[in-house]
Amino acid sequence: MLRGLRVEWHEERDLAHTIAVLSEQVLAGAPGRVAALALGQLLLGYLRNTLDAAAFTTG
Repeated sequence: MLRGLRVEWHEERDLAHTIAVLSEQVLAGAPGRVAALALGQLLLGYLRNTLDAAAFTTG
């Protein structure tokens, strides 16, 4: 049953770098780690709320 199952564990450092790069693309002009922190704070602030374009522009 589990023969075809493939499991991967990624290094935390690699994951943090990937998140930083993606965040830098979303928040133009901000360094990757700062952008990732800003997006993280934004998401924490909007838990249980719908995040749409209006939430980001009228915040």
